[in-house]
Amino acid sequence: MNNYLEEIRAKLFHNYQDFSVSGTLITVEAVKNAYLGVHTSGEKGNMTLRKLVELHNQHMEGVIKPGAMKNYRGTAMYVRKFLDRTYPAKDIHLKDINYQFITAFEYYIRNNPIKKECPCTNNGAMKNLERLKKILLWAIKNE
Repeated sequence: MNNYLEEIRAKLFHNYQDFSVSGTLITVEAVKNAYLGVHTSGEKGNMTLRKLVELHNQHMEGVIKPGAMKNYRGTAMYVRKFLDRTYPAKDIHLKDINYQFITAFEYYIRNNPIKKECPCTNNGAMKNLERLKKILLWAIKNE
């Protein structure tokens, strides 16, 4: 247990040093967020997946037909549950999304149905991945 606590202390100290070197304002909240992998929304390039999915669904509410929006809300639910279960910060930065993340997300969709009596088939898993891809491409186009 002492080794684990020492590792946490070392990571916090490293984050504190990074802030000192960069000249960033050092606050307890900033060090905590850096440790958890969460950055403030004002920092360009630090958009998170959870925020992106919510933003996308808000912007597309009147554009996409209601049946399709229902599917996007289902994908959003999968994303939220996956992030809550997989990441301590319950979110991930877009710049950190990689192939490993996508395959882990696909595995999660296939093995953790939203409705217990209705597991996600191959087509359902692929449609959720397709919607996630569309959301990520929407983010790229909007910088």
